[in-house]
Amino acid sequence: MKTIITALVALVVGAGGMYFYQQGPMKQLQTQAAAFETQLSEAKSAAEASAGTLAEAQAKAEGAAAELTTAMEQKAQEVTALQAKVTELETALAAAKAGTGTVQ
Repeated sequence: MKTIITALVALVVGAGGMYFYQQGPMKQLQTQAAAFETQLSEAKSAAEASAGTLAEAQAKAEGAAAELTTAMEQKAQEVTALQAKVTELETALAAAKAGTGTVQ
């Protein structure tokens, strides 16, 4: 009976010793897990900020593209008007030369 009690006490003491021995590595793992969670939240914040900046830049680029398109359309209309004016002036010059009898 004394042997059984000694074995049980040794088992309890051994289990208790292993429990306290494992607490050091467990604390270390918990500290590392907390550090990783902090890094993850910082990375998420940085990603969200970058996404916001990207969306803002994209909106600016789209606005600039729309402005350039409008400017190009206006310039195309101006070119068309100037080409019509050149054609009109060439016609007038040809008519004037024909009226004076000068041949080109």
